[in-house]
Amino acid sequence: MVIANVLAPLSERGLLANTARLRRLGNSRSTVSDLLKTGELERQSIDGINYVWPCSTGASEQVPRNVRFLAPFDPLVWDRSRFEHLWGWPYRFEAYTPAAKRLRGYYAMPILWCDSVIGWANVSINSALLSVDVGFIEKRPTDADFKSELEEEIARMKLFLDLKE
Repeated sequence: MVIANVLAPLSERGLLANTARLRRLGNSRSTVSDLLKTGELERQSIDGINYVWPCSTGASEQVPRNVRFLAPFDPLVWDRSRFEHLWGWPYRFEAYTPAAKRLRGYYAMPILWCDSVIGWANVSINSALLSVDVGFIEKRPTDADFKSELEEEIARMKLFLDLKE
């Protein structure tokens, strides 16, 4: 359940693969089956892939209108096949890719806007100044909320990196 809580929603196959390493806890396949039978885990098939997550006790219907830069190994991002299936575009961590072959940048971080991953941000520091280049899968959102939220996320990045204005 800890793995399901952290990584949800995740494919049932992914949950089994991640729990199989914990053999001392028993048969992960039967454990997941039992959790589905008791209702502790929920399952839904999307495009033929079974996704599972802990039984919800009432998720908020309102999606926060926030912008967040996600680390390449964030729980929303680390499973690249799930990422591509749910968000509709392939994300790759390109730090070890030769510069000429990079599509999005050395350390491109996916951009979460509301409940969608819409693009990526590359952050660099030159002469103690933060530089942020963003790219989008489709088009850049035009609403004022996005612009101000992006500015706030950049300010949080400056604070995190302890940079002065």
